[in-house]
Amino acid sequence: MNGVGKLFQNEEYLPLWDKVFFSEKNPFDYTNSFIFTLRTDHEIVSAKQIGPKSAGLDAAFTNYYHNRKNNDFLLLDEQYTYIESDQYVHVEHAPLIKVGLLTRMEPKQLQHLPNLLNWVEKTMFPPTASFMNVEQLLEASNYQIRFKPLIEALFRLNDQLQSPLKLILLERREMDFKHKTGWDHLSSSVIKLGEQKVSELLDGVKSSTNMIEISGEVTDQEQAVHTVIPLFYEETSFACIIASTDEQHQHSMNVFKSASRWLQQLLQKGFKVDRDENEAKKKDLLLEVTKKFYSTMDISEVLAKIVYAIKQTYPSFNVYLMLSHEWEVREELPIKPLVYGSEGMNTKAEHAFLTGMKQIEKNDKNQIVHLFMPLRGKQGIYGVLEIRATKDDTLPKEEISFIEILADTGGNALENAELYQQSRDLIHDLKLINKATHQINMNLNLNDLIKSMTHQIQEAFGAQEVGFFLFDRNDHTVIHQSGTVFFESGENSEQLNPLIQQLLIKKDPIYMGDTSLHAEIDTGPFRSLLAIPMLQKEAVHGAVFVFHQESYYFTFESFKLLQSLVHHSTLAFTNTLLHEELEKLVITDHLTSLHSRNHLEASMDQSILEHEKGTFLLIDIDNFKSINIHTVTKLEMKLLFKLPILFETTFVKQILQLDGVEKNLLSIFQKSSLLQALR
Repeated sequence: MNGVGKLFQNEEYLPLWDKVFFSEKNPFDYTNSFIFTLRTDHEIVSAKQIGPKSAGLDAAFTNYYHNRKNNDFLLLDEQYTYIESDQYVHVEHAPLIKVGLLTRMEPKQLQHLPNLLNWVEKTMFPPTASFMNVEQLLEASNYQIRFKPLIEALFRLNDQLQSPLKLILLERREMDFKHKTGWDHLSSSVIKLGEQKVSELLDGVKSSTNMIEISGEVTDQEQAVHTVIPLFYEETSFACIIASTDEQHQHSMNVFKSASRWLQQLLQKGFKVDRDENEAKKKDLLLEVTKKFYSTMDISEVLAKIVYAIKQTYPSFNVYLMLSHEWEVREELPIKPLVYGSEGMNTKAEHAFLTGMKQIEKNDKNQIVHLFMPLRGKQGIYGVLEIRATKDDTLPKEEISFIEILADTGGNALENAELYQQSRDLIHDLKLINKATHQINMNLNLNDLIKSMTHQIQEAFGAQEVGFFLFDRNDHTVIHQSGTVFFESGENSEQLNPLIQQLLIKKDPIYMGDTSLHAEIDTGPFRSLLAIPMLQKEAVHGAVFVFHQESYYFTFESFKLLQSLVHHSTLAFTNTLLHEELEKLVITDHLTSLHSRNHLEASMDQSILEHEKGTFLLIDIDNFKSINIHTVTKLEMKLLFKLPILFETTFVKQILQLDGVEKNLLSIFQKSSLLQALR
C-alpha cells in the first residue's frame, strides 16, 4: 500500500486518515518511518504508520501505548522522539482529541517535524466556524448540571477549541451586574465602564429574552461584535454570558447565536439546581441547628452552633459574635465584647444592638461588606452577629433573610439558656437566703447572729472582710461594731465615716469596683467594696460592709444578692436588739437603771456556785423612797444615776484594796463628790 501500514483499526477515524494520505499536497517522504496517533485524555484511539516498516519504531510505539494506558511516564528509547499538538480538536460525535507523531531521532528532520504535524492536524481538521454542543459541555462538566461546573467547562472548552469568541461572565449583585471572569486583563476603570453598560442594557429585560445583540464597544478595549445571553431565575436576571469577537469572525458569532437557546436553558437549569440544593441544605442545617439550640442550655454550645451554621453555608464569610453579656464560652469562638459608647465601637453595630434592626455597611476602599445582625430574643437583644464578605461574595436578600432567621433562632436560644441559668441562680440565691434566714432566726444573741451572717457572706461571695455596724435609733451613733479583723480596729472604722454618713442620708446601697478611684475613701489594700444599709420602716438601723483586695471582684448579681440577704436579715437584727433591751428592762429599774432584787438574787446564787469567794456591798439611803415619791428633785435623780457609775469606777476598786469596810467607805464618800451632791 505504498508504505502505508496500520497498527490497529478504528473505523470511526478512517475518514480523517483518508484526508491525510490521499491529499494531493501530501508532504511525506516515504523513505522515513513515522507513526501518527490520535488520543483523548484517557487513551490512544487510532494510529497509522507511514514509510518502511521498522521493528524499533514498533517497539517504541508499543512501549509508549502501554505507558499512556497505565497513566505512567513515557519510557521511550532515547533514539526516538514523540511530539503532539498543543490544543485539543473537536471531532463530531466523539470526544476531544490531539494529534501526535512518533519517529526516529534524525537531526536533519527534527526541525521539520512540527511543520509536518501541523499540516496533518489542519488537513484532518480544517478551520470551520463551529461551537461546542450540549454533549461536549456536559461531558466536560462531568455531567454535573450545576451552574459553577457548567460555567467552568464552558470557558475551558472555548479555550481548548481555540474559538475566536471571547467569553465574559457577569453576575448580578443587588441592582447592578459585576464582572466575574473574562475581563481580567483589563483595568478596573475599564471593567467598571463595561459593568455600567451591561447593567443599563439588561435593566427591565424580560425573562423571555433569549439574547441581545450589541454593535460597537462594550469597553474601550474590546471587540465590536457582541452577543449577550441573559440568565434568569424566577423572572429575575442573576447573570449574563457575553460573547465578543471582531467583524472578521461574524460567522463564528452566528454559530454561537444558534447555540444560545440551549446554552441559556442549560445554565439556568444548573442555577436552579444549585439554588434548590442550597435551599434544601439551609433548611436541613436550620433544622439541625434548631434541634441543637433547644436540646442544650449551654450558652457556649449555642454560640458555637451559630458560627458553625454560617460557616457551613458561607465558607468564605468571616463571622464574629459581639456579645453584651460576659458569658463563659470557648476560647476558640470569634467573640468580640460589645461595649456601648466606646471609641472603637462600630456605629452600625451599636445601632443594630439598640434598635434590633439589621445594618449593612460597605467599605468601598477595602471592597468589604459588613452585615450586622442583632441576636434578638423575646425579652431583649443579647448581642450582634457580624459577617464580613469580600467583593467576590454576594449578599442577596434571600441570603440575608436566612442569616436573619438563623440569628433570631440563635437569639431565642441564647435567651432560653440565659433564663435557665438565671432561674438556677435564683434558686441558688433563694436557698442561700432561706438557709441564712433559718440560721439567724435560731440565734437571738447579737454576737452569734453577726458571727453566723459573717460566715454566710464569706462563703457565698468570697469576701475577705465583713463588718457590721448598728446605729442608735435616736441620734444614729454607732452603738455596736463587729466583724472580721479589719473592723476590729477603731481607726479603720473611722475611715468609713463618709460611707456611713452617705448610707444614713441617702439610704441607698453602695457598689465600688475600685476604691482607689475615690480619694475620700481609704480602705487600705481592699479595692472592691459593697455597703448595704439595714432598712426597717424607712429607718437605717445599721449597715453591712464587704471588702475584697481584687478590683471589680464582686459582680452586680452578687451586689443584688447581698442586698436581698441583708434585707431579710434586718428584721432579725432588729428583733435581737429589742430582745436585749427587753431583757435589760426586766432586770433593771426604769427610774434608777439599777438591777432589780430578783436579778440581784439570781446573780448571787450564780456567784456562789461559780466563785470561791467574794464581797457583797449593800447601801441603804434612809427615807429616800418617801422623799422620792412626794418631793423628788432633779438633784436627787442625778444622785441616783451617779451611784452605779461611782460604784463601778472608784468605790469598788478601792474597797477591794483596803481593810475596814466602814472606815474606808466613809473616807471614800468624803473624797468623792457624793457628799456635795447630798448637801
